[in-house]
Amino acid sequence: SHSGAPGEVSCTGCHSGSSNTGSGTINYLIGNGTNAYLPNELYTILFSMDEEEVNQFGFQTVALKVSNNSNAGTFSLTDEENTRLMSGMGRTYVGHTVCGADVDPPGSIQWSFNWQAPDSDVGNINFYLSSLATNHNHSTTGDHTYTQVITLSYNETILGDLDGNGTINILD
Repeated sequence: SHSGAPGEVSCTGCHSGSSNTGSGTINYLIGNGTNAYLPNELYTILFSMDEEEVNQFGFQTVALKVSNNSNAGTFSLTDEENTRLMSGMGRTYVGHTVCGADVDPPGSIQWSFNWQAPDSDVGNINFYLSSLATNHNHSTTGDHTYTQVITLSYNETILGDLDGNGTINILD
């Protein structure tokens, strides 16, 4: 429960420093990056981090309904060696494994996993992400935490004038 979601800390709960002040970059891409979801659709999530000379990284993410901060959709793993599912506070998270945190050569890492959207419109969904670039000195100092929140909205598909009478049909 360190994703930075409501009621949680981010990686700064254990590691020193302020979020988003390091020299690194993060990229959290859900599907094709449109910031919308379709019911029951499966999306690949690619998360990458870059920071010069860093040889250990980590992350935790969760997808929550904006309306009540409960789980939204279902995560599944595509790389069990480097990612894992975790539970806490009644929520399900994806995060790195111990083996999935180290990199050689230093400087960057990428993880991949899937998220299946809910089977109906649940309103907006926030993806909370907390990630860490660590100097690997086995203490909590000198590390950099990066956080991000991405909101996906329900996507209504508008089909246009299919019946020929000027009516626009909207499919949910």
